[in-house]
Order: sequence, then structure tokens, then C-alpha cells
Amino acid sequence: MASDSFAYKGRLLRPTNLMPHMTRKELCENFDTILEKIDNENIGYVIEDEDKKTLVICPAHWFSYCFDERFDDVVISAVRYALTQDGDLPEYISEFIRRHLPVSDVRMLSIMKFDIKQGMEKMGDIPASKCWKVLLTDIDKRLAEYRKAEKNDLPD
Repeated sequence: MASDSFAYKGRLLRPTNLMPHMTRKELCENFDTILEKIDNENIGYVIEDEDKKTLVICPAHWFSYCFDERFDDVVISAVRYALTQDGDLPEYISEFIRRHLPVSDVRMLSIMKFDIKQGMEKMGDIPASKCWKVLLTDIDKRLAEYRKAEKNDLPD
């Protein structure tokens, strides 16, 4: 994990060194546009001026997740159960997970990836396999973000 990343209970939320930076004046002058961009693109901004505290403005949902210590295990169990089900449940579970990918840690992502791949091999080409394929793609993207953050933390 990059040393300048914000972590909460082992989860990498956003590396501040990769966020755009601006002054308070720029924020005031473009306030509505910036808020819309934060909402639409799910990004944060570092607000900094000389002789003043540095602040971060970001989507509120970055901090609105349930951080129960067993959250990961509950989600992994839900995936395992949903992989055996037909109907709407696989889609509901995969959508829930995709909404919570920003706070999913490497362990949770890796276990889900393994379980989903195994489940898809067993289920063949059924309607629910499409939602699992989309989720696997999103999990791979999130794991790549973790690898990139770890790589950025290595000494030159």
C-alpha cells in the first residue's frame, strides 16, 4: 500500500498523490462543476494553499460503508451461495459487491475471484454467468489498482 494512501481497516480508499490538486480559490470559482465531477467520476480533490491546512474533498459514500470486522466473510459467503442459485439473486449480489469494491481488500477480492471462476466452470453458460463475468472484470480492475499502489510504494 502506498505510504500516502488513506487506509481504513486495511482498505485502500484513494491515494491522495493521484488526486487532482487545486487551491481554495479554484474550488470557489468552479464549485458546481467540481461537485458534479466528484459525483459523476467518483474522484476526490486535494485542496491546498500555502500557510493553510491541506484538505480533501471527496464523495461522502467513500466513508459510508459498513466496516464490520466480519463484512468480508459475509460477502464471500453470499457470493458462494448466489453462485448456486438461479433467478435474481446472483444479479443482486454482484451489484452489491460492485458498489462496495472501493472498500474491498485484497483478501476478499482474491477469494471472490477464485470462487467465482470455480463456480462459472461448474455452471457453464447460463443467464447468471453474464453478471459474474462483469463482476470478475471489475474485481480484476480493483486488484490492479492495489498492485499499482504497491508498486508506487517501492523504492526507486
